[in-house]
Amino acid sequence: MKNYLLLLTILFFSVSAFAQKNRPNEVRKGMSLGVKEAFTVDIQNLDDKEVEKLLMDYLKEYKGRKNPKRDRKSGEIFTDDAEIPAFSANTIDIYATIEGKGDNPTVVFWFDLGGAFLSEDAHPDKMEALSEWLYAFGRQTRARTIELELEAEEDRLKDLNKDFDKLLKEQEKLEDTIEKAKQMMAEAEDGLKVKTKEQDNSQAIILEQKRLIDKIKDRLKKVN
Repeated sequence: MKNYLLLLTILFFSVSAFAQKNRPNEVRKGMSLGVKEAFTVDIQNLDDKEVEKLLMDYLKEYKGRKNPKRDRKSGEIFTDDAEIPAFSANTIDIYATIEGKGDNPTVVFWFDLGGAFLSEDAHPDKMEALSEWLYAFGRQTRARTIELELEAEEDRLKDLNKDFDKLLKEQEKLEDTIEKAKQMMAEAEDGLKVKTKEQDNSQAIILEQKRLIDKIKDRLKKVN
């Protein structure tokens, strides 16, 4: 019985922690239509420009009347008549902004259901679907972060391969130089052997010439 109660307690706290972890982060923020209920998603290790590209592509999936547009002045991204049945049987308008420049920005979403903005107090039954929707967007940003990391490492591998190819060429050049040096040494050794033999012959001729001169000197002494 005690073990059963302990298991229920652990299960209760695990479910509570899971629900808390996945609960959408709701805030009230100002936007083009005033201060409204909004939901935020914090992005890690991805710059705001990459996040904006992903956000535009993500919003296009929900078949708005027109592709999402970004207001240059306010920076607000707007999708008109998006279709998200889990939020509403009717089309909805989605507004979004990206707060923060560089890495780790925050995306703020507003959902105009038509007469009311999506909020936990007014639409508690929509929070699970919203959590999944926001998580799906976050998953795309995480995937893009990994893709960029992979691209960076692949670029590094290309650089390493270039360096390796350069080392191979330098090695081949050195080996060619060594081979030429060996050939020159072999030719020099052959030449040295020839010169040594020629020196020996030259010395023999010199000795013979000295003997001849000595004989002539002896003859000259006898005449005198």
